[in-house]
Amino acid sequence: MLSITALSLEINSTNGLYGAFFQFEAGLNIIRANNTSGKSTIFQAIIYALGFEELIGGRNEKTMQSVLKDTVLDGKDQYRVLQSAVILQISNGKKEVTIKRSVINEKRKSQLVDVIEGPALTEPKNNYTQKQMYLHDSGAATDSNYGFHLFLEEFIGWKVPDVIDNSGNRIKLYLPLIAPSFIIEQKSGWSSFFATMPFYRVKNAEERIIEFLLNLDVFQNEQAKISLNIDKQTLVFKWQSLYQEFVRVGERNNAVMVGLPESPAIINNLSDIYFRINRNDNYYLIDELLVELQKEYDDLSKETEITVGENIEKNQTRLTQANDNLIRYSYTLEQWENENFIEKDQLKHYIRQKKNIEEDLENNKAARKMLNLGAEAKLSLAENKCPTCGHEINGTLLPIEVNQSPMDVERNIEFLTAQLKMLETFVNGQRKMVQDKETRINDLKSHIQILRQQIRSLKKDLISDERLPSEELIERKINLKRLIKLYEQLIETTQDLKEKVKILSKEWEHLKSAETKLAGILFTTQDSAKIEYLEVSFIKLLTQFNYQSKEKNSIKISRDKYVPVIEVKLPNEKPKYYDMRFDSSGSDHIRCMWAYYISLLKTSLTKNGNHPQLLIFDEPQQQSASTADFHQFLKELSLQTEAQSIVFASFQNSQSDFEAATKGLIFHKIQGNERFISKL
Repeated sequence: MLSITALSLEINSTNGLYGAFFQFEAGLNIIRANNTSGKSTIFQAIIYALGFEELIGGRNEKTMQSVLKDTVLDGKDQYRVLQSAVILQISNGKKEVTIKRSVINEKRKSQLVDVIEGPALTEPKNNYTQKQMYLHDSGAATDSNYGFHLFLEEFIGWKVPDVIDNSGNRIKLYLPLIAPSFIIEQKSGWSSFFATMPFYRVKNAEERIIEFLLNLDVFQNEQAKISLNIDKQTLVFKWQSLYQEFVRVGERNNAVMVGLPESPAIINNLSDIYFRINRNDNYYLIDELLVELQKEYDDLSKETEITVGENIEKNQTRLTQANDNLIRYSYTLEQWENENFIEKDQLKHYIRQKKNIEEDLENNKAARKMLNLGAEAKLSLAENKCPTCGHEINGTLLPIEVNQSPMDVERNIEFLTAQLKMLETFVNGQRKMVQDKETRINDLKSHIQILRQQIRSLKKDLISDERLPSEELIERKINLKRLIKLYEQLIETTQDLKEKVKILSKEWEHLKSAETKLAGILFTTQDSAKIEYLEVSFIKLLTQFNYQSKEKNSIKISRDKYVPVIEVKLPNEKPKYYDMRFDSSGSDHIRCMWAYYISLLKTSLTKNGNHPQLLIFDEPQQQSASTADFHQFLKELSLQTEAQSIVFASFQNSQSDFEAATKGLIFHKIQGNERFISKL
């Protein structure tokens, strides 16, 4: 829990020291004063000390009232502020700490916070340990040594979870995001629920906050889904890296990888993954090729004992055959390279077409949106133009005199979507074809290189001393030995890669199983009970606060966003739900907000939630809400004795209004007759 026990303002000016001191109690606290007396300064000082000044539209000292950063007004005289600070004493029910944060100080930045381990305002004579921390910078919510908001989170007793941001990445549910659920600011805070929530890129931030405050099981399930998605993304990255490693190994060995998909999959039989190698216009598995290479090597081992002279006729035949193969391979290489050039050009064409269709599809979707809003839109097909190539469509099955478009926008989108899907298939297929052709070209180039080397050796043998052993046979034997070693290493490498595939496949199977289990989980029984309690409590408080705009039986708490909605039931149709504020008068909208924020507190207290048990309202008597209804609001706050509420109100600058609104209530009053800040 979190409660405020004391606040002190210190302002050094050119006319000496000014300031103010306030003590707060459990239950209801009312800061009552007329307008321009400094209530807003006290309110802003509290949220500034907590590091929540983003609720009033900014960060650091620029958000503060001028009395804390520019000039102090004393009667009719103004004095320049030289230095100022806010000191706030807070409690979590077990211990108290004091926070000191400078507003103006030439030697300290406003991001620096002093945390004093003890009630330094109410018991100032004791010597307390002190530590400096920071906020509004990277690490302020995570640095265990100096991060102030991490300290505050732990002080309250929270374990704030990670959520997903708008980019799908993990991000913390920062404290300034939660603060608008229990601190309502005067200028913007009463316009809608959580109106002053700062932008931290958190996806569906309002829902995540309410799930956290009420400690819903669905929140834990959501966290599990978030973790699962992150694990899946990590595994996809590992799998794709492994796939690329397979491809690189294949390229280094003039081999084609078969059987491994580019995306994660459950692989039951690792033997389905293998390398295929082209040699002499035939495809081999590695084991099959090694058998053939070993046989060739053994045969050559016998032939190398024969001299050049004894091999002249054989060498002549081999040279002729090698030259014939070189001509044939060179011709095939030229043919394949020409084909590959054409196939690459076709791939570029498909990619350009795909990009054009994607752009046209986006334009049509935008046009559909405009049409749905009642605008007029000119479509390419409505103008007899093909959305793919832009050429004129010269004819239709409709007579010329019939003034009707061949396709409406919906069919246009369907057509383009089908075209895009088809082109994606073409692009993927063409890219695979280009990759396979390039592998075959590289393999053929390797064979041509070996063949040329063999021709050189054969020619050298034919003019060498006939008594010497055949150099060509020796080189062939060396090359065969090198190939045998190369493919033996490839077998070992492949086995290692397959073991990695096996591990990732098992992980993927586990993740898919977990995803299936989480997919059907919605609300648990406890979650449903909490939301129903919130709904019943909210409607009951609306009745107490004299809400009149809608029938109570049409008011619900949304099961997806957890905010008040109006349910509309039409015969033979599913119920429709509308934001309650649009169906409520101005004063009734304020009553809704009173009821909702108090109901969140009551539900959390009753159902073991995470609410900080603190409510701070700045000028809640908005939209001329009646004094009688405001009395009911204050009465409800005064009954929440397990929590602390602080209300800043002018009571329409009327003492009689104040007395009527607080009649019979138990509360702690802080009265300001003129200005709260005075000369000390």
